[in-house]
Amino acid sequence: MPDLLSHSWIEVDVDGTWRRIDSYINDEVFYRAGKSELMRKGWNTGYSIACSGGESSIAFDLDQEKFVQMDAVVADHGIWDDPSDYYETGLYKNCPNAVTLLLYRLLIRRVNNRVEHMRKRHAGEL
Repeated sequence: MPDLLSHSWIEVDVDGTWRRIDSYINDEVFYRAGKSELMRKGWNTGYSIACSGGESSIAFDLDQEKFVQMDAVVADHGIWDDPSDYYETGLYKNCPNAVTLLLYRLLIRRVNNRVEHMRKRHAGEL
């Protein structure tokens, strides 16, 4: 994985207050397994979870905004009305080339198996 990835989210106006709507893991077993692995390895970020600035959460709570990846955000690339405009700039770092896409396709089954293994181990099934 590269040292830096781009991450974006949507902001919506709810009753006059701008709220960040970011991705979150709604699979509690995988989330807890990922956090357990992070603690075991001494990492702050991994398994789609970032905890460097404190606790992340899988709860969808617009007032707390402690989504699972927000602590990994290290730079603000501004506000874009159309996400595709941002994706076409040099600021966006996640644009995979043909080799990377091929590697993703070859590794996806292994990644999915590892996620399932983590879920089972954390749920006590292994």
